[in-house]
Amino acid sequence: MSRNDTTLFQLNHIYQAFSLLTRLPIPEPKFSTASPAAEAGWAYPVVGIFLALLASVIGFSLTFLGFDSGIVAGAVVVSIIFFTGGMHEDGLADSADGFWGSWEPARRLEIMKDSHIGTFGVIALFFSLLLRWYCIKISIDGSFFFTSLIIATTLSRSAIPVIMSILPNAREDGLSAKTGQPSHITTLVAIAIGVSITLLFSGWVGLIIITVFFLTLCIAMLLSRSKIGGQTGDTIGASQQLAELSIFSCLIIAF
Repeated sequence: MSRNDTTLFQLNHIYQAFSLLTRLPIPEPKFSTASPAAEAGWAYPVVGIFLALLASVIGFSLTFLGFDSGIVAGAVVVSIIFFTGGMHEDGLADSADGFWGSWEPARRLEIMKDSHIGTFGVIALFFSLLLRWYCIKISIDGSFFFTSLIIATTLSRSAIPVIMSILPNAREDGLSAKTGQPSHITTLVAIAIGVSITLLFSGWVGLIIITVFFLTLCIAMLLSRSKIGGQTGDTIGASQQLAELSIFSCLIIAF
């Protein structure tokens, strides 16, 4: 194994992170057995920063043009879903259907793999989108729009490598299993980026946000472990969504 293969901060890692977490039209990145896809996990919060900047440009532009905060918030939510392909929203819906669609872990995994959406998935998506829209609208009205957006999108995506490093794969043929398990240093750097952004933009209030974030993450992981014995790409996406919602909720209370 060469030194380059073991270097944490590879430019290709950022490239890989954007390829996995967004639907931007970029060529397929190169992977190697020495540096698996999971090692790009430290850059997942970087994707969150990019999404916040992109969505903020859209939000501030519409606000400047005189659009109502409700419309702006809706446009911001839609823009993030557009750039990410709704992959985390899909994970939330699939997890809701699977977790409460059967009593057996194996059957739950089958339901989660089904492309059709069920009642629980629709309900989870509806309330998730509604709450996110409401929080963003409040942040626009309260003039802390960019602060809430960059903290929520960045810190929530730092949760992804944490889940991948702690929970075993519930199935061996899913996206999470193919991505691999990130190293401890990869996970720590991802968390460090998310925590740093949070403290930078929110000060001491960030300590409360970070505490709620970790509590939400622990609950999500315990639920995933009890329902299916581990994690999948769907449950990781669901956990990111729950973490993001908890962060948004904390922000509108704190500010």
